[in-house]
Amino acid sequence: MNLAATAHLLFEWTKRDFRIRYTQTLLGSMWALIQPIALTAAFVFLFRRVAGIDVGIPYASFVFSGMLVWTLFSAGVSNANSAMLGSMHVAAKANYPRVVAPLSGALLPLVDLAAGLVLLPILFVVQDPPARLLPLQFLAAAIGTLLLSSGLGTLLAALTVFVRDIRNIVPLAMQLFLLVTPVGYASPRLPDWLRHNPMATFVEGFRSSVLDVPGPPLSRWLTAFAISVLMFVLGLWYFHRVERRFPDVA
Repeated sequence: MNLAATAHLLFEWTKRDFRIRYTQTLLGSMWALIQPIALTAAFVFLFRRVAGIDVGIPYASFVFSGMLVWTLFSAGVSNANSAMLGSMHVAAKANYPRVVAPLSGALLPLVDLAAGLVLLPILFVVQDPPARLLPLQFLAAAIGTLLLSSGLGTLLAALTVFVRDIRNIVPLAMQLFLLVTPVGYASPRLPDWLRHNPMATFVEGFRSSVLDVPGPPLSRWLTAFAISVLMFVLGLWYFHRVERRFPDVA
């Protein structure tokens, strides 16, 4: 199958996943907002009210802007990780680019991001934080996050076919990873070595593209993109290396 046909299949597969996700739900696409809103509310209570963390601007705006790009990553990895197991019945019977399953799972959270971007200006009007818009930085953070989540999710999807425990490990790993990513606090609170976490760069970069707060330096952007591209290539390489064995364990 050529590249154009694969891209078309990926588009149609993602549309199908979107319909499956929201068909026969009471709230429909509103579910795309529930996770970032709920997590933001939890962070406001725990970090602002209980721990007393002060970031110098309205805290809910600070957290929610970071939570949007974090959700793009965490949901993308989780969806991609489970996508291959969910389509094993198809993989065992049909010959098609199987990588579209995890890639579709990684792309689906773009819907959540779009829904959150609709709510973000409303939150800004209510809280009146120091806002701005840096479109190129905004796109860089989103693209870097997609590369990282697609690569990591595709790698995990291939591994999960052979080691089913991974699907239980990923949700816990995402929760722990959230705590060491500066979503609910500013990155200076992190040890230096944890600032090389690429999601720390993308969260800060995304936040500083819509809020007038310091963003990551160029060196951290370059490191984050290098790690993300490497993960994307590694994920695709490993998936293609082992996918011919998928029907044997379906």
